Amino acid sequence: MIKKIGWIGWFFCIFLFGGCEKESVDYGLGDFRVDLVTCQMVDGVPSFVLDNGIRLIPEQTLSELSQHVGSRFLVNYVFCGDDVGQEREATVHSFSRILTDTVRYCTSEELKRMADDPIGLISLWCSGGYMNVRFKIEVNQQIHALQMFAREPEEGGNTDTLQLELRHNGYFDVPGYYSAGYGSFYIGHLLSENIRMVRLRLSSFNYGTKDIVFNLNQNQ
Repeated sequence: MIKKIGWIGWFFCIFLFGGCEKESVDYGLGDFRVDLVTCQMVDGVPSFVLDNGIRLIPEQTLSELSQHVGSRFLVNYVFCGDDVGQEREATVHSFSRILTDTVRYCTSEELKRMADDPIGLISLWCSGGYMNVRFKIEVNQQIHALQMFAREPEEGGNTDTLQLELRHNGYFDVPGYYSAGYGSFYIGHLLSENIRMVRLRLSSFNYGTKDIVFNLNQNQ
């Protein structure tokens, strides 16, 4: 099923005015962190879980998350106290749901028929069983689609490498303005014991067509 993307922009703008003497400005956010997390139901309560397995226990009730279990979020938060266990109390300043999808196998013939419009690649990393990408695309009137697929292994090919492809379909949208976003694509169900590496192919307008390799021993 093709996922349609709605973009939520995060803008942190600080304007400093002053003379020769610098002033310390407290914006009330504290020593905050911004991470991608997964919404999971823990003991009947929707919770944010970091990719390292730590569960955030918000000071405030986040009951609205119950309809988004399994989705990924970009969360701005601050740890409370000095606890170092697997459950940490936190003050959640803000959270935003991002594009979340599960990677499925696809044949070479199917991939040939799919659009492969370039994206602007900002960052890419593998964690928590997800392949995560931060990107920008040029949008105008059309709703774009971004998906990730696993290429079915070829006979006699490498069996220790998971071959992925990121595909963007702009639906022939005309040039407009740049919009940034995040996407998280679940690959945990494809990581059998013999898989040692993940190779991701993508098309970008800032780096060209790239094959990026992740060593799971270093990234998982």
